[in-house]
Amino acid sequence: MKKLIQAFFKMLFIVGTIFCALRYLADFSYKQSVVLTVVAFLFYLVRVPPREVKPPFVPYGIFIKPNFGAILSDLELVKDTKEDWARVRAGIEKLPKEHWNIWDSGFSVSFIRSELIYNKASNSFATEVNLYASLDPIVTLREGQRVEENPIISPFSPSLQLEPGNYGYRLRVTLLDWYWDKVKNKEAFKGLDVDGDEMSGTVDVLLAIIPYEEFGIYFSSKPGDSGESYKTALQRRAEARSRYGWKGKSKSDRYGNETDADRSNTIEHRYFSVSHWDL
Repeated sequence: MKKLIQAFFKMLFIVGTIFCALRYLADFSYKQSVVLTVVAFLFYLVRVPPREVKPPFVPYGIFIKPNFGAILSDLELVKDTKEDWARVRAGIEKLPKEHWNIWDSGFSVSFIRSELIYNKASNSFATEVNLYASLDPIVTLREGQRVEENPIISPFSPSLQLEPGNYGYRLRVTLLDWYWDKVKNKEAFKGLDVDGDEMSGTVDVLLAIIPYEEFGIYFSSKPGDSGESYKTALQRRAEARSRYGWKGKSKSDRYGNETDADRSNTIEHRYFSVSHWDL
């Protein structure tokens, strides 16, 4: 009601200002001023469209679980044998429970507001998503390096990063450049974007993009809307999922009610799965 009253008085002010300018400054007659005021005001309404009412921000959470089996196997960082996986698991058990250790968890963030993000693992707040996870105890040596010859140089541990990009949240793995050259011709890696850093001798391989359209359903509610905005958000989300290699995962609750893949908030990729929900 308050906004309607403000809009009404704004309209009166504009009409009054136009009329006074025409009647007293331009010295038009009363009838001419009225006609020109109406014409000018109609022109103003056409040229100045009403401000779009933005949907309210809805807090939401995201959980991203890496598919370590596929990532490590495709990159040949672990041999596909029980013995090698047991070796890796033994190393994982020795790691401290730090925020960069997501072997048995994943990236978990909550968007409290559009400019305020809570990182559960580090119990900290930030203004944008920028997360890191080490793949220690997985290590690779620099090209030609022998640990026994130069113990000062530590072996290199690959890592995962989650950060915003132009089209969505980017999930990257950082590797030594020579090691990437060794595995990059595999069928699974064709078409992946790669950024190299010659100074550090590493490359960032873009494994997946979580499109921003995935979360559009939380901002689709508008005053007076009958659900069309939600349907449009679902359509955009389905197109973005297909474009970036994601598939929705249908789910059933404990009562047997099933959510189909298109409406499900859980999606899967070769290397990651993502779930999100409103808070």
